[in-house]
Amino acid sequence: MGEIEDLAEVYGGPHKCRPSLFLQIEEGLKINPHGKAVVVAHQASTHLAELVNVQDATGQPGPDHGSDYLSWTFTQLHGAAMGVVKGMIASGVKPGSTIVTLIPNGVESLLLLWVSTIMRFTLAPLDVGALTGPRHEELRALLQTLKPDVVVVQSLDDAKWMALLLLESGIPLPQLRFKLDSGTTKQSGWQSDWKTLTSLVEEGFEYDIDQQWLLDRARSYEPDRIALIMFTSGTSSGKPKGCPRHVGSISQAMEIQVWGPKYGVGTNMLFSTANFRIIAPFTAMALWRVGGTLVMPGAAFTPEAVLDTIEKHSITNMLLLPFQIHSVVAHPTFSTRDTSTIQTVFTGADMITKDLLVKMTIAFPTAVVCTGHGMTEGGAFCEWVWFDTPPAQIPYFGEISPLGKISAGSRVRIWDQEAGSVARRGAPGELHVCNDVTIRHYLGHINEDSFYSDELGRWFKTGDLGMIDTDGIIYVLGRIKDVVMRAGVPITPAALESSLGKLTGVLVSVIAIPSPTFGQEPFAVLQSYNGRSEAEIKQCILDVFGKDYQLAGTASLKQLGLDAFPLTTTSKVVKFELQKAVQEYLDRQ
Repeated sequence: MGEIEDLAEVYGGPHKCRPSLFLQIEEGLKINPHGKAVVVAHQASTHLAELVNVQDATGQPGPDHGSDYLSWTFTQLHGAAMGVVKGMIASGVKPGSTIVTLIPNGVESLLLLWVSTIMRFTLAPLDVGALTGPRHEELRALLQTLKPDVVVVQSLDDAKWMALLLLESGIPLPQLRFKLDSGTTKQSGWQSDWKTLTSLVEEGFEYDIDQQWLLDRARSYEPDRIALIMFTSGTSSGKPKGCPRHVGSISQAMEIQVWGPKYGVGTNMLFSTANFRIIAPFTAMALWRVGGTLVMPGAAFTPEAVLDTIEKHSITNMLLLPFQIHSVVAHPTFSTRDTSTIQTVFTGADMITKDLLVKMTIAFPTAVVCTGHGMTEGGAFCEWVWFDTPPAQIPYFGEISPLGKISAGSRVRIWDQEAGSVARRGAPGELHVCNDVTIRHYLGHINEDSFYSDELGRWFKTGDLGMIDTDGIIYVLGRIKDVVMRAGVPITPAALESSLGKLTGVLVSVIAIPSPTFGQEPFAVLQSYNGRSEAEIKQCILDVFGKDYQLAGTASLKQLGLDAFPLTTTSKVVKFELQKAVQEYLDRQ
């Protein structure tokens, strides 16, 4: 193998996409017009029926009110969206505006996504939790940055808080403000003029617009237009970072992302992630593009709702985060449930281990399992190639699952920070990504040192510790900030956590603590000891990994004075909070 081939840098070859979001999802409308586009298990069939009750040009009837859940076809979803579009234009909203939503999962979040592709909006879905008192400062700052033309909230109480925050932010009042709940909205002063979704559509019913012109504009190629602004969780920096996702970025990701060995018309994909996370709009549009059905089990994730939905709606594909998989499998009724329709289970957004993939295969024996690398800044740079491979035979790095091989249109390199050059194959380093899917900068051009350009293009430094092996397989071994550097040896917590989880049967988090001898040492925090001793836990690590990985100590949550692990909204452990608790515990010893 030559000098260049030994370097940890791979290219997937060129890829040309169709940079129009409406043109993409319109494919589903064309190939499956009377098939289901959305099923929302927690909303009644009569919910918003007035938006889809009128027969369309083909004579298709409105929704089936005999069922106990909401179900809209592609034609009905598009028709409802056009009704909202007319109401918005009648209210003075122009195509290309910015819309901010703070609403729970429901058909409204999906409807407004479709509306946004037609109106060529910049859609910024925010966490509805930001309307709570402790987060008002954060929300004010986001409003000042986004300067929305349209604001959508759930209830009248939310509308009152939002009105106050808009006033305090000092930005121009949005052209349109509406809420999802029905009921009176006539308030005095700055609380006035909050419309409902139904009243908005009614106002636009007789309004004449040039629909053909509007849809033709929506179909036009606009690769550089910002379609979505999504925000990171802010757990690493303490402040969420805005990620402007361009039309070309989302279009390419939709065309490249592999969701399973087969999907399209007839696919019923269960989806239970909050709409303010990037995977939500991306998954919806990618599925609509091929004429599949998005099935939403509830406003928020619960394992019981997921299991009910699998049985009731013959789910074929599932996208679940690792903590959701653990919760579903641990549900007391799981063993009695019929999951035989499931063909694919897709997971990601956290460290995926061999133990988890094997567990998924045992739990869902009719399904193939696969992983993906998701980040708010981008993705779709890897392709899963082991659909026909039993999980036990997948080429793991220790206990850590591979991401896949490089996808078309992407470049990936592993950067040796100490040497200031591309690392060798098989050596760990920072994962850098270059493709049209990844953002070019953060909103407001903050953290510009996370990006750089060279003759190959614009690169993003992910902050992940990665590795590319001699076969070109790409691995993420953990977050660099979480890696424990013990006497110069990089220890990835995920591998240790997986081994200790098997030993104890409980959740485990491994963090770095300072050491005068080694610089840093790994320390294990356990949900409980579950009958094991500290000596057994330490010996497990020595037996599996050797003395370079030995633990400095262990503690249970109870010993730290904690009731549970501090978690993000996607149930990832907030390690810097755990490190604080451990240090306080050690100082007391």
